[in-house]
Amino acid sequence: MSIIKKDLSENAANLIRNYADDNLCQAFETYLLELKQKNLADNSIIAYQGDLLQFFEFLMNYAGGKIALDNLNHLKIRDFRSFLAHKKQQSVSATSLVRFLSSIRSFFEFLERHDLAKNAMVQMVQNPKKQKKLPRPASEKDITAIFDMVKQNQTNGENVWENCRDLALFMLLYGSGLRISEALNLQVSDVLTATDSLSIIGKGSKQRFVPLLPIVKDMLNRLIQSCIFTKNDDSAPLFCGKKGNRLSARMAQLKLAAIRKKLHLSDDLTPHALRHSFATHLLAQGGNLRQIQELLGHESIKATQIYTQLAIDDMMQEYQHTHPRQRVDIKNN
Repeated sequence: MSIIKKDLSENAANLIRNYADDNLCQAFETYLLELKQKNLADNSIIAYQGDLLQFFEFLMNYAGGKIALDNLNHLKIRDFRSFLAHKKQQSVSATSLVRFLSSIRSFFEFLERHDLAKNAMVQMVQNPKKQKKLPRPASEKDITAIFDMVKQNQTNGENVWENCRDLALFMLLYGSGLRISEALNLQVSDVLTATDSLSIIGKGSKQRFVPLLPIVKDMLNRLIQSCIFTKNDDSAPLFCGKKGNRLSARMAQLKLAAIRKKLHLSDDLTPHALRHSFATHLLAQGGNLRQIQELLGHESIKATQIYTQLAIDDMMQEYQHTHPRQRVDIKNN
């Protein structure tokens, strides 16, 4: 069992023998070797190993004895579902449950390819539904605080053109609802030829037009004039790094992270959160969902409807905080 000993702890190597008979142990070792030959990342192989060990442990407890290859032939859909339900009771996330099922399917596909076992039931188990994490928009107060801090840095004479760039970028993300990649792909010429709207090439190379507020356009023009890399070159990237190359998304994230840390704001306040804030605040002000969908470049209205849920959640929180009945002393009832 050299492969298992090499890739798993000694404890884990002993565990597989506790759960499975010799033939299944040998099949498992061959499976691990095959994964290695596919040049999978070490972490991926470790994840497969760990998932399958937990599956074998469950089956052993479920069946009351060591598992053999023939046992795998006769597993029913309910057996696989029972394992997933067992993991869910342990507070395993839906994302991890999907990974467990993927690992199990991979092993059964291996067994079938080598004529060791065959069970079509595993392919009939539906993937657990992942709960979509709602975006966390920033409040108008927090966004204003970010803008004010960058302006203050400019006033203090700290890296003037870089602060001008950061402010222009953050204002554009919030004012037009752009993805960070869309903003960073802009050229100087895109701004110089724009009027009250900006042409954006989004996902799938689809073009859309987003509003370009006068205050944002003014800040972008100030950036172009203050940066030596953009002042006389219409084809230059709009947002440049210190050496004139296109600013990276990672650097933009770090810039905003440094500001929010100084202001003691949530780690959720990222460049992408500014886009979410654009959509959420528009909707809160009575914006049309279809129009917001077009502005964001969402292909499906379903992707935009998450902001409706955010607006409802905010409304309920406000209701619970301000409604007079919420402040009645329930002890008197």
